[in-house]
Amino acid sequence: MMVDKESLVEQIKTLQRTDKNAKVAWQEHCMNALGGKCDPARHEESELEEFLAWWHESGNIEGKVTSEPMVPPATKLVEQIKALQRSDQNAKLSWQKHCDDFLGGIKDPGRHDESVLKEFLTLYKGDGEAAAPPAPSLASPAHAIKCLAKVSPAF
Repeated sequence: MMVDKESLVEQIKTLQRTDKNAKVAWQEHCMNALGGKCDPARHEESELEEFLAWWHESGNIEGKVTSEPMVPPATKLVEQIKALQRSDQNAKLSWQKHCDDFLGGIKDPGRHDESVLKEFLTLYKGDGEAAAPPAPSLASPAHAIKCLAKVSPAF
């Protein structure tokens, strides 16, 4: 069953109004993976669907309010890549080169799909180099188009 964007936006807003954990998880996800924009209407349907799927599968722990917010998987990967860059200059250079070569020059890991982040972490050997991506490319065609649209207003 296909759900329209308006319905997805309302689901997230309702979650935020009715569940403290959901509100914290959404805010953390926005800060770490969606450029800090917390208004669900400002995000793509796929991003809203991904968060809702994560929330219903693993983020929704009834009755549990913690001081540490539950974080969606993509957010954890973003933090992992950022920590790797802070702790290892070779990793930082490898991520930058990888972004330039395969991801339209967009270096903020929060602006890439979860699958792209996983593949980089898998390919990164820790020797300062990321292995060449499998053919045809790490990024899906849809992700490549998104990247191009972000760096080139004319696209």
